[in-house]
Amino acid sequence: MMPTLGSLFDGRSNNFNLIRLLAALVVIYAHAPAITGLGAPEPFAQFTGKYSGALAIDVFFLLSGFLVTASALSERGLRHFIASRVLRIYPALVVCTALMVLVLGP
Repeated sequence: MMPTLGSLFDGRSNNFNLIRLLAALVVIYAHAPAITGLGAPEPFAQFTGKYSGALAIDVFFLLSGFLVTASALSERGLRHFIASRVLRIYPALVVCTALMVLVLGP
């Protein structure tokens, strides 16, 4: 199905996913020396004094702020927004916490 001009402006078709992908790749790049054990200095940090992984995390927080604000503004009210966020986040949190207790606890 060919995208139309109108579909380019709907809520799902935006460049946030591309920015998130690039930021995730930068985080992987920033962790590569520690994972491989090479310990080579990061070129980005040599020029700017800030590690690229830290910059990518800043980008994630910025995008999160935009997306959560857009989600909050599109909800029917603050109470409904908080309830929907809790119902979205807490089930996964409970499952992950239970798994970690079972794996790390005994």
